Amino acid sequence: MQTYMDVDNGFLIMHDLVHDLARSFLADKIIVESPACQYAWLTDHRKLFKSSMNPLTKLFMSSMNPLAKLFKSSVTPLAKIRALHFLDRAYLQLNGEAFSPAKCLLVLDLSRCCAQKLPDSMGQLKQLRYLDVSWNPEFTESSEYQASPESILIPKALGSLYELQYLNLSGRGRPIGPPEVISKLTELRYLNISHCKGYYLLDIPSANQSFIDCIGTLPNLEQLDMSFNNYGFCVPESFSRLKKLNLSGCQYIASLPENVGKVDIPRLFGLLFPQKGGFPVRVVDSESSSSLVWLKHTNPDVLGIADLENVRSVEEARSIRLMEKQRIKELSLQWSGGVSSVEHMELLTELVPPSSVKNFKITRYKDVMFPHWFMHINKYLPNLVSLEMWGVLCRSLPTTLVPLPNLRKIVLSNMHNLEEFNTACSIGEDGANELTLAKLEYLAYITC
Repeated sequence: MQTYMDVDNGFLIMHDLVHDLARSFLADKIIVESPACQYAWLTDHRKLFKSSMNPLTKLFMSSMNPLAKLFKSSVTPLAKIRALHFLDRAYLQLNGEAFSPAKCLLVLDLSRCCAQKLPDSMGQLKQLRYLDVSWNPEFTESSEYQASPESILIPKALGSLYELQYLNLSGRGRPIGPPEVISKLTELRYLNISHCKGYYLLDIPSANQSFIDCIGTLPNLEQLDMSFNNYGFCVPESFSRLKKLNLSGCQYIASLPENVGKVDIPRLFGLLFPQKGGFPVRVVDSESSSSLVWLKHTNPDVLGIADLENVRSVEEARSIRLMEKQRIKELSLQWSGGVSSVEHMELLTELVPPSSVKNFKITRYKDVMFPHWFMHINKYLPNLVSLEMWGVLCRSLPTTLVPLPNLRKIVLSNMHNLEEFNTACSIGEDGANELTLAKLEYLAYITC
């Protein structure tokens, strides 16, 4: 089918037919010379707007340097503006009164500028609903600006945005300011503080937990993204109210309340990403236990458990009752090669998968023997479709793979001790030949 739109440098280019259709709907709302213009793209700040452009509601600016001057010179059209998007790809500090005239602003997008301080005048945007001050180096065109900002200064005035529903601080290094500011944003529905290095006060070295606790007091918060934050914190019990909680890549969580673990929250601890290792087991409580026990109340469709060498006892593995989690269809168990507190054989004995598992992967299991459930895998995993084994030390695979009726894929990688794996024929109990792995469609030997 013929397309009527092309992509060029990140922008959509409309062909004549689509362009004419769009103009017929928008009419004079996109003609800057028209007094009815509502949407404008400012590429040259030296060309100021006409005072007759009263209804202007949305403005894209490709240069931020003249911001204060622009507002002062064009107060009439900009005083009623509803959405303001900056497309500048450079470092810039915003003037303290930069947003004073735009008191009707509902949407403010600063995601493509690297300003390290939010102006106090932002507190005057009482109607603001959407604020994006995230930083993504992929938006930059010059290698000079590839590094993320080290910090961003959040003024107390931000706490005056009582109507704010969306706030994105992703990738902004270390937010600086009073943590209680966030607790005043009582209408907030969505908060993204992913890829941050910690929250800092001006007079206290670190206030990570205070900041997290303040987030926990927000009464209307529904979605929270804290992924890939590399600092330690305790998850508040109030997070159990959230509809979506992303803690993927958070390796230094100190504690997880039971009621949070019970909530079936998508992407909790990256459970939906077993190919990236999934839930990383970490040592907690002064090295007396591990975070594996936090999985006790979870029952996801997909589960990946990484860094199993950090499990402190077989009791921890037994306590999560993995066999009872009958929703799991895809399971990955991974050791990372470090020194283990528990023997691999003892630990795997307690991690019996549920019979619902269809895709099973085991990585860096360093015992030459398997537990009973694996040697009788046809009884424990009757629905198995895919089996992957990476860096496992076994010399042979269990013969009980033969009766698995649905097994279609086997991947064997870096199994240097593997001596025999026969996919031809076997002798049945009645002496007749039986075809081994009759439904097998994919078999891969990688460095074996």
